[in-house]
Amino acid sequence: MNDTTRTGKIARLPKTVREELNRRLDNGETGRSLTAWLNALPEVRAAMETHFAGTAIRAQNLSEWKKGGYQDWRHEQIASAVVAHLYEGDEERKEQTKDRPPISEVVSRWLGARYAVATRQVEQAEGRRPGGCCGRCAAM
Repeated sequence: MNDTTRTGKIARLPKTVREELNRRLDNGETGRSLTAWLNALPEVRAAMETHFAGTAIRAQNLSEWKKGGYQDWRHEQIASAVVAHLYEGDEERKEQTKDRPPISEVVSRWLGARYAVATRQVEQAEGRRPGGCCGRCAAM
């Protein structure tokens, strides 16, 4: 998740409510139905009373959450799914890969290569050779 500590109305809600909200957003529920649902929950009303003088959650609060906290949650879900996929059938993979490097090393090399390519593309777009190199990688 993002290192930013969120302090908005939705960020102050209990984690179980935020999780359910994120699932509902992911399923395409509308803002109007979500704000009505949230404002009807006793734990939401209590949080609003404690932190926001009892003001209700509005569409704007939901909109801000969709741009921040919800996106963090989605990225976390994607990362979790990737990890789960990588380790499916782990026992079979262990046997097949016992002489191969650890997955962390493979992913690190892959990311390094991607960053190198992206850096080269940026430098080429700016009209300069990558890192003052001889120019051979520009021909790749």
